[in-house]
Amino acid sequence: ERGLTERGRDAAKAMGGFLQTQGLVPQLVLCSPAKRARLTWQIAAAAIKAAQLLSRLKASLGYQAKPAAASRRFVIAEGKLAIATS
Repeated sequence: ERGLTERGRDAAKAMGGFLQTQGLVPQLVLCSPAKRARLTWQIAAAAIKAAQLLSRLKASLGYQAKPAAASRRFVIAEGKLAIATS
């Protein structure tokens, strides 16, 4: 079975982010057992979760942090939320 190309991985990530920003987060996913389909969903689901975490974090920082802290850039690294260092 073929995996995803870089373009396919980028598209899956973009679609996950789009779904989340549109409020279209699925409650149930029926996915083909094909490798490409599973990888596509895994990447999209990670993007949805990352977008949700960032949204919640930014909202909480807006109430509790100084303006400089609220403007920090956050990233997901190794499945964990972190503050970007560059």
